Amino acid sequence: MLLLHAVLVHLTDVLPAGLAVVALTCLVRLALHPLVRSAYRASRDGRAGCLPILVQMPVISVVYRLFTTTTIAGHANLLLSQSLLGAPLGLHLVAAAGWQVAVFAVLLVAVAAVAWASYRFTRRTATAPTLPESATPEMAAAMERTARVLPALSFGTVIAVAVLPLAAGLYLLTSTAWALAERLWLHRAYGPRVVAP
Repeated sequence: MLLLHAVLVHLTDVLPAGLAVVALTCLVRLALHPLVRSAYRASRDGRAGCLPILVQMPVISVVYRLFTTTTIAGHANLLLSQSLLGAPLGLHLVAAAGWQVAVFAVLLVAVAAVAWASYRFTRRTATAPTLPESATPEMAAAMERTARVLPALSFGTVIAVAVLPLAAGLYLLTSTAWALAERLWLHRAYGPRVVAP
């Protein structure tokens, strides 16, 4: 936590705080890119799976704590004084008023747009799941239902942004936009990766 705090504090010396959160997110996603690319190339259906989400969970948790904790290592948390267009980065939507609500509204619309684009891309490029020879009709039906529901999970990000502090929402927006761009690029570069069982 102290390392990310130091990185963000130093980034806010040269960048506006919102851009510092975006820069941190890009650094994390850039570090993950070789793993995502490798997972994409090795996967049966051209997806990286849950790896990027799982690896980022500790970072998202720390960003949440950094913008909700008043003291870090016994000192005042300087990040709490940072804002984005007048809305404190530690602010939650339920506590927002006036102009701050508009900042959250723009963030929510942006996250919803990325979720919609991700949903459409996933539906368009989805391949039928490969069933084992021993699959029962019930198993096949369950896999088909799951395949229909999975693309809609991208809209869960909108709910998360609605309940997280502004900084964490900005992190999620940047990360999901990066993930969509990355998936588009990987799909174009490598095409759908369907491997025979």
